[in-house]
Amino acid sequence: MSMTPDTATILPLHAMGGAGRELAVEAFEAKRAAQMRRNALTMSLGTAFGLGLVFWAFQTSGFSGSTLAQDSLGKIGDFILRMDPNLNSERLFEDRTTHGSLAHWFRRWPQWRDALIETIEMAVVATILCSLFGILTAILSARTTMPIFWVRWITKRILEIIRTIPDLIMAILFVSMFGLGPLAGLLTLTISGSASLGRFFGEVLESIDKRPRDAMRASGATWAQQIRFGVLPQISPVLTSMTFYRFEISISSASTLGIVGAGGIGQELTRALTFNQFDSYLAILILIITLIVIADLASGYLRKHLAQERMAS
Repeated sequence: MSMTPDTATILPLHAMGGAGRELAVEAFEAKRAAQMRRNALTMSLGTAFGLGLVFWAFQTSGFSGSTLAQDSLGKIGDFILRMDPNLNSERLFEDRTTHGSLAHWFRRWPQWRDALIETIEMAVVATILCSLFGILTAILSARTTMPIFWVRWITKRILEIIRTIPDLIMAILFVSMFGLGPLAGLLTLTISGSASLGRFFGEVLESIDKRPRDAMRASGATWAQQIRFGVLPQISPVLTSMTFYRFEISISSASTLGIVGAGGIGQELTRALTFNQFDSYLAILILIITLIVIADLASGYLRKHLAQERMAS
């Protein structure tokens, strides 16, 4: 029986003679080399297309490296210099009436503190609400939990429409409706977060094990009981983790929504820019960054603690 490279790859190696095994190895190496060449060609074409797209964008926009070096970097440096609080080491710990002291730099701390508390309150309430709405919309949009097609279709389209609206645009709309204040920011964070979590939770529900719910259905459980005891326990670790992650995003978003008057520390940031108080602008930026870092650390600690408790149980 004569062997070609194609027939050699079909037969098991132990059923071939020495020549057959050599043909099989050669056929495998030839296919592997051809696949590697195709992968290299695909990567090269993709890289060339990407570079061409970037080059076209630079040419169309008129942006160039010289523009960045001569104009943009100079303006960035000038702005950074204007934010210098001019601290004086000899007067660093004097009262707020003394220029060059820390107290004078943070002279509006009472107002900033209240704005930070308002930002945290907005993020906490919005996270709780959007996690609840996210679970509800996920249940209504997943095939494993909602058998009615038109309910799933409408829910998914609503979530898609909401996700296309930027948070700042949504905040401007709510400020126009309800006026300046935290209500507009709270509604923005809740609706935006509900759409994001609803989509993510829905994808998680699509991949759950159907057997627990099928067993409950066979035993006569209602639809609500099937969801409560057969579905939610499977995704509770993911729900918890993503809820804490959403809280981090809500803190960051709440800090910026105030720029359009939607409450929080962002309003103080806008006020500082409006009155050219660049030293206050830097102080508020430091407070915002500190708040986000603390929220990130606290969220990470809680996620780790809950994961350890689940493993221990």
